[in-house]
Parts: sequence; C-alpha cells; structure tokens
Amino acid sequence: MTIISENIIDTLLDSYADEKNYFSDLKTMAVEQPDLVAFIDQENYTLLTNEEQALMEYLTTVIYFSAKSVLGKNLIVRGKELEKAEEANWNIFNEAATKNFSKF
Repeated sequence: MTIISENIIDTLLDSYADEKNYFSDLKTMAVEQPDLVAFIDQENYTLLTNEEQALMEYLTTVIYFSAKSVLGKNLIVRGKELEKAEEANWNIFNEAATKNFSKF
C-alpha cells in the first residue's frame, strides 16, 4: 500500500490558497478524468447543497492530485468501475441490519 504523507497534502492545500491553482487543477482533472468528474457531479446536485458539492469537488481534487504526486503517473478511473463500486457499497448498505451510515 502506498501512503500519501501529510506533507504532500499540506503542500497541495497551500498551493490552493491561490484559487487559480485550484481551478487549474480542477480543469486538468476534468480533462484527465472525465468519468470521475461526471460521477461526482451526477445526481448530487439534488442531494447536496451547493457548498457540499463544492466541498466534494475540492476534496476529490486534493485526493486525486495527492495520489498522482505520490504515484508519479496519471490514474485512470473508469465510469464502469465507479458504477460497480457504488453498486457494491449500496448492496452492503441494503444488506446491513442498520440503515444508518454512521454505523459503518
């Protein structure tokens, strides 16, 4: 397992203090990972507030570029893989005795 150090994340967060850097990375991620960006944007507009949606995009960008920095290569996330993972997560949730996300 590869560990992403706190220093890498902090460096990225510091660079995002200048919003131009964040928006540049967000655009880059949209080009490199169209399926991922489409996935986080789908349906969530009805589930999340604008602030929550913006936070999810921000955190996804931080995670993506932190991982890319450590691995030294572009990660490829495909829509079919995301759909399978989402379905598996919902199956776990639906089969659980409790229907409370905080219990997982």
